[in-house]
This record gives sequence, C-alpha cells and structure tokens, in this order.
Amino acid sequence: MNLFAYLDVDSFLHRLDPRTKMLVVAYCMATALMFAIPLYQIALLCGTLLYCALGKCLANVYRSRLLYISIFAVSFLTWALVTRGETRLFWFVSLEGATKGLSAGLGLVVIVLSSLAFISTTKIEELSAGLLKLGIPYRGAFALATAIRMVPMIGGTGHTILQAQKSRGLDVENGNLLARLKKYI
Repeated sequence: MNLFAYLDVDSFLHRLDPRTKMLVVAYCMATALMFAIPLYQIALLCGTLLYCALGKCLANVYRSRLLYISIFAVSFLTWALVTRGETRLFWFVSLEGATKGLSAGLGLVVIVLSSLAFISTTKIEELSAGLLKLGIPYRGAFALATAIRMVPMIGGTGHTILQAQKSRGLDVENGNLLARLKKYI
C-alpha cells in the first residue's frame, strides 16, 4: 500500500517551484469560496481537473473518488435542506437551497482536488524549502512538513490495524451503518 500521495513522475507541475503551486492552491481555495454560482464552480472544477491532468496525478484523483462524492453529497444535502427560499422544488427543498448546495459541494471538491494535486506533485523536502523561501521560520516550516508527512502514516497504521482485526475474524462488511460504525470503534 502506498502511504504517500506523492507520485514520482515527470510532469509540468512536478517541475514548478513549490511556491507557485502554493499560490495555485490558494487561488483555487479563494475562488471556490468567493463565488456561489454553480456555473463558475463547474468551470473551476474543470480547470482543477485539467491542472491535475497536467500534473499526471489523475490516478490519485481516481483513487479518492469516493471521498469527493461523499463530500459533495453531504454538502449538497445539508445546504439544500437547511437553506430556505422562495421557489419550492419539492417537500421543503427550495431552488435557492439546491443552488447553494450545488455551489458549496462543488467548491469543497475543488479545494480538496487542488490540495491533492499539490500533495501529489510536491515532495515534502520541496515544501519545506518553499516555505523557507517564503520567509516562514525554520521551526514553522519543519512543523508543517512533519505534520503533512504524519497524516499518511497515521492512515497507514489505521489500515494495518483494520487488516489485523479482519484476519482475527472481525466482520466490518455486514450489518447496518450503525453496526458497522460500532465495529470500527
């Protein structure tokens, strides 16, 4: 199992300075949060997917597709059910709520995709060097780089524990959602 999202391939994004990639991620985040128009979010999503294709990191994007689908679905449903509006679609879901949910869900997916493209194309050492070149103190750059390096290790440890429990007979596949969550805990 590959614990790290970094893909060691030769691409345009891999050759970019890490500060430039940080700027692109910041731009994607700001733009995704700035506009609440679904058409803009769809255009930004297409641009982010093109950015991922330039970085040859679509394998990581595909591998994480369930994460994006669940983030989008939860965000869309939450906003659609909570936001009130004038135009009712059905039950108590309004057109304004559905539009806001669509925009928010797409925006969150853009943020996660742009971050994944950054992680997939930037080595931890390059990130540290880029942060130092930005004027971040050494301790801060080291702490951030260490934190980013620890996330996949913790995920890998969780995967190893789950595999060990499955080999001991724990069945996490069957039962309703609540029963499966209890087994994971």
